[in-house]
Amino acid sequence: MPRISNREQILEAGRDFIHRQGYSASGIAEITAAAGVPKGSFYSHFESKEAFASAALDSYCAQGEAAFVLLEGAGPADERVRAHFKAVDKLVCGQSYAAGCMLGNFAIEAGPLSENLRKHVSALLARWTTRLAACLEEGQKEGSVGTALPAETLARFLVGAWHGAVQRAKVERNGRATSAFHRTLETLLRP
Repeated sequence: MPRISNREQILEAGRDFIHRQGYSASGIAEITAAAGVPKGSFYSHFESKEAFASAALDSYCAQGEAAFVLLEGAGPADERVRAHFKAVDKLVCGQSYAAGCMLGNFAIEAGPLSENLRKHVSALLARWTTRLAACLEEGQKEGSVGTALPAETLARFLVGAWHGAVQRAKVERNGRATSAFHRTLETLLRP
């Protein structure tokens, strides 16, 4: 089996560390210690902590790509939206939601600290919204999703409501808030 590169080792371990501990609490020394590599290795692969954080966000989103593919699959759009949010829930429910969603965490914590990270998170949220809106629009055309709201408005609301539910689940350390999201989703999708 090929050996994982230092870059990938730093990215995987550091991504998970920064996800659990937060951007501000994660220094280069902590990230490299989590990866088990010398501190100098970090700068061979990332020009700064900010550059690492951007790569970590991309890596985090890539981990969840299967949940997004569900939006583009076959079957009624309302079922695909439900399956998507259930899959996203599976990604964040570990350790009683203690780490939350890395994208949401960065939106709250790193956005005010770094204009580049704020823009990066904004672009990732926009991509999610666009993919979700496309599925919702399909559902509105086929009649499986209600038309009371434009698809993009509903998508923006759902992404925001999801992040709110995950932040609350993170604080409460249980899935009650995300369960409430799923129940409310049923009403919001209803034609």
